[in-house]
Amino acid sequence: MSEFLVNLLPSEARQVSALPQRRRALWLSVGLIGSLTFGLTAHSFVSARKATAERDVAQALRESAQQIDDLRDELISERDLLAATVAIHQAVALSVEPSDVVATISHLTPQNMILESLQLQAAEQKAPAKSTKSRSKAKPAPVGAAHPAAVECTLKGLAPDDRTVQSFADALAATAPFTDVEITEQRVISGDNGHHFILTFTADPYAALRRGPAQVARSNQ
Repeated sequence: MSEFLVNLLPSEARQVSALPQRRRALWLSVGLIGSLTFGLTAHSFVSARKATAERDVAQALRESAQQIDDLRDELISERDLLAATVAIHQAVALSVEPSDVVATISHLTPQNMILESLQLQAAEQKAPAKSTKSRSKAKPAPVGAAHPAAVECTLKGLAPDDRTVQSFADALAATAPFTDVEITEQRVISGDNGHHFILTFTADPYAALRRGPAQVARSNQ
């Protein structure tokens, strides 16, 4: 069985009864639109703040990176300057102190020997000779690397006999940093039993690292 609903109110009465419903729908629509507008505004504000914060962080990172690059360049410049200074010092500075050379010689000098003079002269230290096999495997020296300066020594003095001179030369050859000890001259002083001698040797900065059996060269004079 079907049922039918029939509104028997006049049209004016129906309009008056529908007016509150229209107002309610209007206010609901206005409230919904306001809520959506407020939500979009809040979201846009938060997104803008987040974007601003990310931009500030990125800018700070760029500035920090630039400062780090500047500091790195400054450290590299200081390192290169220090390396150049060390290379210059190695090229011009003596490898041993003259006072140490004099003190060592004085300690080794026999009591019956008189030293007349000692001449010290800086010379470039030559690299030790190597075999062909080892030279082929060796790494090339860096460009501009200077060998430490060695000290060439010439010693003149008086001794009672040639055995004293030879013993003194052997003592020098067996003591670091002296190498290449050679008796270049030895002669008897006329009217006296003494011997005048001249010794030449080198104060080698690497003598302690590659010292071999001590040998003393002796001239035929």
